[in-house]
Amino acid sequence: NDSCLEAYDDSNSNDLDCRSTSGQDHEEFFSDGASVDDSAAETLDDTAAFLTELPDFSGRWVCKSTWGLEDFLKRVGVSRMQRLAAAKAPWPEWDFEQLGDHFVSVNRGALGDLREEFSADGTPYTSRDGWKQKVRSSATGKALR
Repeated sequence: NDSCLEAYDDSNSNDLDCRSTSGQDHEEFFSDGASVDDSAAETLDDTAAFLTELPDFSGRWVCKSTWGLEDFLKRVGVSRMQRLAAAKAPWPEWDFEQLGDHFVSVNRGALGDLREEFSADGTPYTSRDGWKQKVRSSATGKALR
């Protein structure tokens, strides 16, 4: 079961490549990173190398297609009614402001505007999703956890 969100940068219409989540544990998307086996030194080296190549994501990003959403939402325990609502929701947009590894993101979607501010330097941060649930994330190497 593949799940993916495909988006493009509205400021210059470049497609954002999407990687399949096939074969991966979908629960890792919500992971706090506690199960990661990388040593601290390797993680810091990987993160530093990634940040030197960090592209500029500033601008408005608009979702243009998704696939596998129903299966993904089922696997993470979303109710049938919530899945139906998600399938009919308007496409979300994101506004990103980026300065180096510091990001401010505003997700504009069916649940209203959700603002996040974080640094992609490996420092964990906590945000709230549209259902007011806490989500803890961090960058490790080239992956967001």
